[in-house]
Amino acid sequence: MSLQSAPWQSQLARGAVKTLWQAPIGRFLRVEHGQLWLTRVRADVDEYADHWLQAGDAIELPAGSAWLMEAREPSGYLLIEAEVALPARAPILRAWISAARAWFASPRPVLA
Repeated sequence: MSLQSAPWQSQLARGAVKTLWQAPIGRFLRVEHGQLWLTRVRADVDEYADHWLQAGDAIELPAGSAWLMEAREPSGYLLIEAEVALPARAPILRAWISAARAWFASPRPVLA
């Protein structure tokens, strides 16, 4: 899985709502500060659709899924797109992706 070269950082004001439209590839969303509520649009019946994310939390958004999010307080987030396929001979790229995924999943200090 490869990551785009420029992650998308954005802010939401308290009470602001944003739609993350369907994308042909998966995405990762990480809350940098604040608190976000996410719900999957048209979620399967057996699937939990609501997610509460706080600073440092991350979630994988599957390819083809659309989401609605609201900021419970002023919030910042990072949205990274991921490609499904990698070239067969890409050990350096695979190592970089592994390091990037570890960083993305690791807890980060919250700045006051």
